[in-house]
Amino acid sequence: MILLGSVITDLFSELTTAGSSYVNFLSSLLQSVLGLFYVEATTVGDVVTPGHFTVFGSLALVGLVAGLVFFLLRFVIRFIKMKA
Repeated sequence: MILLGSVITDLFSELTTAGSSYVNFLSSLLQSVLGLFYVEATTVGDVVTPGHFTVFGSLALVGLVAGLVFFLLRFVIRFIKMKA
């Protein structure tokens, strides 16, 4: 019976370690991907540098807004044609 308890304890210990490693991997992956779009604010002493979008982030934001505008424009035009 002691052997079975030891096996279960070891199993859950290994699962906890694997799960923790997986979550750490996902966290670092998300931070790296977000780093392509946005630079976080930094504080050095009393000097605070605000966060800002990178060039890639700015272009992605402009593309997102343009796509949304064209989607809404197409939706409105089709809605008007449907009424006519």
